Amino acid sequence: MSTTKARRPLPMNTSYWHEETPSSSSTTPFTTSYPSALPRRQPPSLNDATLFDSYDDGGSATFRNADSTARALAALSQSKYEQRERKRALSLLGMLVMFAVMMHVASSGYLFGDGVGDGDGDNGSFRNPKVTGVDGMSRENDDEDGSGGGGDNVEEKEVDVVEEEDDEFFVQLNTLGEFSDDITTGDIPFFWHVPRCAGSTVKDILGKCLRLTQASEVGARDGHGQDESLGVVDFKGEKYVNVDTTSLSGIERAISFELGPSGLADVITSSYLFQISNVFSRPSHLGKSFTMLRHPVERAVSMYYLMQQEDAAMVGVPLVDYARGNGIENNWMVRYLVNQMEGELEKEALDKAKEVLKRKFVIGLLEEKEESISRFQKYFEWKFSEDENDQMKEKDCIADFLESGTQVNENPEAHEMPKKGSQEWALITHQTQYDIKLYDFAVDLFTEQGKKLGTKKWKKAMKKKNDN
Repeated sequence: MSTTKARRPLPMNTSYWHEETPSSSSTTPFTTSYPSALPRRQPPSLNDATLFDSYDDGGSATFRNADSTARALAALSQSKYEQRERKRALSLLGMLVMFAVMMHVASSGYLFGDGVGDGDGDNGSFRNPKVTGVDGMSRENDDEDGSGGGGDNVEEKEVDVVEEEDDEFFVQLNTLGEFSDDITTGDIPFFWHVPRCAGSTVKDILGKCLRLTQASEVGARDGHGQDESLGVVDFKGEKYVNVDTTSLSGIERAISFELGPSGLADVITSSYLFQISNVFSRPSHLGKSFTMLRHPVERAVSMYYLMQQEDAAMVGVPLVDYARGNGIENNWMVRYLVNQMEGELEKEALDKAKEVLKRKFVIGLLEEKEESISRFQKYFEWKFSEDENDQMKEKDCIADFLESGTQVNENPEAHEMPKKGSQEWALITHQTQYDIKLYDFAVDLFTEQGKKLGTKKWKKAMKKKNDN
């Protein structure tokens, strides 16, 4: 006889259920009746169930541990929080990328334009926005349409005084404006004259063709270097301020007379970059620099032939001896750009010289004379005369100087150049090795600046060159 294990009764609230005794009149042996009101379902309690340690005894009701539920809820909350943070980070990253793109486009001038003409050289200008007459009184140039007020084309804005840079080297040049900044009223063009780089041709174009008042060495001639006050003198039909900005003593005199703030000079010329920077002042009389450069080997050879003519001690000296150190200059451009005239140059000097050219200068190249003059024109917003006859004379004057130069020995084809691989070439490149690297850098700058200042003719030629 088998025994049957008694089924454990399910917990039940007896207040809701009852059995009625079978009635004799009922056809159904067993019926169940419900309370008049459907009862609410009550949550189970520990008193209503028996807990077991395992399922071996037939199974029982088990409950989730309270700690595990809390951990699950915490994990879910953490997951949602991380999703929100990822979305926020992606949104912020997208906004930063958009802002960077907008700043790049704005700084490149694609949206707002350069505001200085179309760069074809024909509609440009060859006169300062503000020109000072012989009497020292300023006058504004006329617009091309004859309405007057050419200086209004340059937006007057106050130059913000920036914090002094940590590098003492560039602090000394903070009176020279940045290339990237627009020309403002009161800014003074400064021509950094590198010898044997068509500098005399540039000065003749400025004075003879464009009739700009210059400060160079000419104004101090005929005893005007001892004048007791600053003024403008006439020399062979050209106007010069009576100072010599090409010598150190002359620069000191120009500083004492406050040449920069006087407004008398339309252009100031010097080779002494650091010393001449003291002529200018912040914030309203900044120097805006431009220069004409030439390959250092060609420049050194041109200097050799000039010394053959002007220095008796150099007459008959072979080029190879000159290149060995008998008269040749050692990295002239780098030394004058970093103000280190003696001692060995380190690579740091070359790096600084590159930075000065990049930040401060409009670059001109002797091999691109016509293009370079057009860029100077566009950057400084110089204007041709309004009268058509005068304008034609000015253009012809410029063309003549570009064709022949002031002196024939400024032409690189006027002298025989040493062949690459020769002893002379090797010696000269050794003496000018940093200048050569600086010149190569300047050529790249010239191309880069062409995006903003280049003429249509130059841009078309560059496009054709790149396509080929």
